[in-house]
Amino acid sequence: MKKKFFKDYNIRLKFKKKEVSYFFIKSILFNQYLTFEMRYKFIFRLIKIKKFSKTKMQNRCLLTYRAQSVYRHCKLTRIKFREFSNLSLLNGIKTSS
Repeated sequence: MKKKFFKDYNIRLKFKKKEVSYFFIKSILFNQYLTFEMRYKFIFRLIKIKKFSKTKMQNRCLLTYRAQSVYRHCKLTRIKFREFSNLSLLNGIKTSS
């Protein structure tokens, strides 16, 4: 399970790096104040950047590395979330009985 977690972590890092450069180049291409020759040079850079996909990323629990039923705001599965809320380890969460 740890292997899957680190694989997902590496995919997220690569996506983050490529996303910044992709949007930077795109903003230059659509900038009307630059000359056409200058924008034309960046077209080839945009082509060189490989396509990236968000669909390969999987939300996983930080403690159990489980992929099903993970809450985004705390990155825990519902099982661990319930355990921590019962022990009142999560701030701002009240248990109802």
